[in-house]
Amino acid sequence: MWKLIFQIALFFCASALLGQDLEGRLVNWLADNSREQVLERLAEVENQYPDSPAPIFLSAFVETDARRANELYQQIVEKYPNSVYAESAMIKIGQFFFMTDSYQLAHQWFNDFLRRFPKSELVSKVQYLCAICSLAEKDRSKAEKEFKALLKQRPAEPYFALAQQELAALSGIPTDITSATKSDFEQNQSDYLPGDRSVATSEQYAVQVGAFSNQSNAIRLKEALFKEGYSVVIESKFIEGKKIYLVQIGSFANRNDARQLAEQINQRYAINCHVVNK
Repeated sequence: MWKLIFQIALFFCASALLGQDLEGRLVNWLADNSREQVLERLAEVENQYPDSPAPIFLSAFVETDARRANELYQQIVEKYPNSVYAESAMIKIGQFFFMTDSYQLAHQWFNDFLRRFPKSELVSKVQYLCAICSLAEKDRSKAEKEFKALLKQRPAEPYFALAQQELAALSGIPTDITSATKSDFEQNQSDYLPGDRSVATSEQYAVQVGAFSNQSNAIRLKEALFKEGYSVVIESKFIEGKKIYLVQIGSFANRNDARQLAEQINQRYAINCHVVNK
């Protein structure tokens, strides 16, 4: 009990934490404690920090009603626009609108994030999400430009590899180098990969969270995980003459890193996922 209270108290004081650390800590805490336990202890601690956006963020994070959670995130942006919590809240809001098929609104929130927080550690993630919105809006040309702009900035992983994959798909280039000859891959690679070409093949592992014969089922799982903040891709393969849609998360050079993510997803969502070679 006291361990959880202490952890939440630290979270409330963590105004200097990077935005990407906030959700990581919350995911770890929720893996060890139920939502009910967190909410019970939250009430005991939040009175000590009445002027902090952290209680609102935590309440939104564990809220099961997506619309209510979105309202709480918007409350953070309105009341605490310059806080690190506002950064994560704006991303959550954009993801909510994306999941409700309001792609233009989602795009607006992500673009607003880039204008307001140009030096944020989350910029690469949001630039990637902007490009995904363009794809959802069926603006392939704009999406291609956004992916290329992201690659030129050498974003942090996994967004470099993910942007490569999406851009390769737009260009009709196989994302799995084993499905094409090396010479064919290198011949087309310069169209979408600036700088070091070795990066494209350095990420060997991904976490596979599902395999479907029905593409719509794969898309639904991708959207659900996207809402949770994961970067998800769908790969199609022919297995025994049948087209299968594989839902995969991440891109890792180290198998142990991929295994850690797989274990986290297994524990949190009870999804029987596993590490695969890309």
